[in-house]
Amino acid sequence: MRAWLALCGLLLAGCASPQAPAPMSLDEARRVALRIETSGAANQDASNRQVAPIGLAQVSDAARRQAEAEPPADAGAAALAGFLRQRGNARLLLGRSQEALADLKRAREHALESRRSAFGYSDLRMAQLLYDLYLAQWLNGPLDQAIVWIEECLSYVSREDWNNTIGWGVDLVTRLADVGDADGAARALVPIERALQIGESRAARGALAAASMDELNLRRGHAAIARRAAASARGDYDGAIAHGRQALAHFAARQVSPHDRRYYEHTSTLAMVMARAGRLAEAEAEARAALAGLQGLRDVVARAIPESAQRLTRIVQAQGRLGEAEALGRETVALWERIQIRDRGLYTLADVIAAQERWAEAIAFYRRNPSTPRSARDQRAVAISAQDMVLALAMGGAGDEAVGQGRAMHRALAEAMGADHPRAREAEALLGLALLKAGERAAGQAAIEAALPRLLAQGAAREGEADTRSDQDRRLEIVLD
Repeated sequence: MRAWLALCGLLLAGCASPQAPAPMSLDEARRVALRIETSGAANQDASNRQVAPIGLAQVSDAARRQAEAEPPADAGAAALAGFLRQRGNARLLLGRSQEALADLKRAREHALESRRSAFGYSDLRMAQLLYDLYLAQWLNGPLDQAIVWIEECLSYVSREDWNNTIGWGVDLVTRLADVGDADGAARALVPIERALQIGESRAARGALAAASMDELNLRRGHAAIARRAAASARGDYDGAIAHGRQALAHFAARQVSPHDRRYYEHTSTLAMVMARAGRLAEAEAEARAALAGLQGLRDVVARAIPESAQRLTRIVQAQGRLGEAEALGRETVALWERIQIRDRGLYTLADVIAAQERWAEAIAFYRRNPSTPRSARDQRAVAISAQDMVLALAMGGAGDEAVGQGRAMHRALAEAMGADHPRAREAEALLGLALLKAGERAAGQAAIEAALPRLLAQGAAREGEADTRSDQDRRLEIVLD
């Protein structure tokens, strides 16, 4: 997104009536905008960096056969559940995500039915099935339902089962962090820490076999991932990076990197945390390594590669290399479409195009993926990410639509964070621009006059919560979100 506050200042200078005192000078507005712009925002396409082709990993012939199999005609409930789980997972690997989700939901129904008999699904098998269902739901959305499935999965896990409590619990912490539920992520971390203590205690007594000791080292890494997610959710990026590095150290000690997709998925997520902390060059190196690692895995979860590519796109965009980011964004959208996810990645691509002021093209992509939260819990994140869309609509001649989206964005942020929070004030100023573009001059001026002086004062203070560390850091986070 451009330095839209400077644009607001220009519009005010041209639109204010002679009788109305200017709320601030144009130079002041530009200074605000410069603080909010990320450093190095100029397009650096001249670097001619090569964009590596991105492809899905090869899928085994066995998975392809399983994906087309039909269930036995005389199978009982437990057998049907097992068959549908296997077929659903095979279809998930092939990128047939909607079919996979349908299979796994049916598998859950048959598994629950089987538990009425003595030979039905055990608690452990139920947990395993529900974890697979959670993964498919996570890919398809909505996130709220994915969280329901992982919580149900964990409900079947014994408190003494330290291994699975950590292995599956890390997903719950991470998903809660994804939707901005910092308190929920902190609560979900508690049983993981307790489970790790159980594992460490048994190891200290010599009560773990060699294989279990190997698992313990892996779970130490997963517990560190959970701590990283919880820290990032509360804005402690330095702490999150430290926990992330600790996780990678545990994985390396177990020599897990060639075998475990989570190693690379974690590296990709850690790269985003580094980017939010302003360590963009380091973040890009990690993101590229993660993407290359995932591409080299066989039978990798289908969503992992486009997800990692999308993070890399954001990080490249944050460094101002918009041409390269656009190429990555287009490849990422194609990858999502190959696994039946038609609307993922469009927002990222639209943001990159809007940053190049190609308003009509950006608007077309935004409209293909309207600003609808994947979770009822992430209204704040959606409102933040909508800022580029509102600007594109306003500058692209869709003033009325920009006003509608701008009001929803401002209302969501004001309710979630308080009317005087910098994010809410930024949204208010952008709403003012939309109103001006729609011909509502008085309302537009009022919104901008209310927002900009407070943004100046807040930018000068540069103190308080992690989300208000500096205007530049907030702007960087908008790009990355």
